[in-house]
Amino acid sequence: MKVTIFLNTAVGHKRDYIENFGKGIEKIGKDEVVYNKDQTYHLTDVAVIFGFKSSSVESEIHLHRQEIFDKHKNGKIFFMDSNAFKAYENVVYHRYPMTSVYPNESVYLEDKTNINRWEQLKNDSKINLKDYRTKGDHILMLLNRGESGFATKGMNAWDWAIQTIPEIQKHTDRKIIIRPHKMFVRSNDNQKINDVNKNFKNVEIRPYENESIFDVLKNTWATVIFSTTAGLPSLIEGVPLFVTSETSMLYEMSSGDLSQIENPKLQDRLPFLIKNANRHWTQKEILEGTYWNTIRDYL
Repeated sequence: MKVTIFLNTAVGHKRDYIENFGKGIEKIGKDEVVYNKDQTYHLTDVAVIFGFKSSSVESEIHLHRQEIFDKHKNGKIFFMDSNAFKAYENVVYHRYPMTSVYPNESVYLEDKTNINRWEQLKNDSKINLKDYRTKGDHILMLLNRGESGFATKGMNAWDWAIQTIPEIQKHTDRKIIIRPHKMFVRSNDNQKINDVNKNFKNVEIRPYENESIFDVLKNTWATVIFSTTAGLPSLIEGVPLFVTSETSMLYEMSSGDLSQIENPKLQDRLPFLIKNANRHWTQKEILEGTYWNTIRDYL
C-alpha cells in the first residue's frame, strides 16, 4: 500500500506532525511512504493531509488541501485534526478522521479495533467527569472561530449569534454570556459585534482573555454552540449542552432543541466520551506506529 504524506498542507510544527504519521508507518515496515513536497496531487492508495480547506481562505496551503480532497477518489484520506479535549490537555493528542473531516461524515475505524482509550486519555488529561448540575444563572454561548475555520462551513460566528439569541430568549429569561473564539478579532466583524451590543438586552460579550472556560462555566445553566469542540468541557463539567449544527462532533449529545433550554434532556455521557477518546492518539503512538498498526488492516 502506498501512503502519501502531503507535507505542504501544513507549516511549522503542524508539518512535523503529519511527517510523524509517515515515520510511524515506516516503523511498521509493511507499506511504502512518500513525502510529497510540492503543491500537486499525486495518485496514491492513502493520502494524509493536515486539516481541511476553510471556505473563506484562498491561501496556497488551503487550496492544496482542497485539490487533494477533490482528486483523491477512494475515500482513504486522513485529515489530521485537533484534540477535542484540548482544554484539559497535558499530553498532546490528535484525531485522524478518514474520508471526511466533518464528524457526521467521517470514518474513524475505532468501532472495528476493540480498543478502550478513555482511561488513558482521562488520566493523561486529569479529567474528572462531574455530575450534571441543577443550578446556574446564565446561558453561555461559545462561538466558533468564524467563517475562516472549516468547521463552520462558511457560517460567520456573529451571524449565528445574532440568529440564535432571539430563539434562546423566547424560552428563557436568563442572562446570555457570549464567549468569542480567541481568534475572533476581525475588523469586518466589528459592525456585527456592535449590533449584538445595541440590539439585545441581558446579553454580555466576555473577551476570551478575561477568564478560563472553567471559570465562565462555574455558574452556567446551559451552553449553546454551533459546532465548536469548545463545548466539550461543558459536558465534562456537568453543564447541559445545546448544539445547533449537525456537523458538530457534539451534536449527538445535544440536550434537545432550544425550546427545551429550561428543561434539558440529560444524556449518559460516558459512551460518547469512550467513543471519542478512542479517536485520539498521542504523537508518541503515531511515531511508534501504534496507531497505524491498529487501524491498517481495516482500510
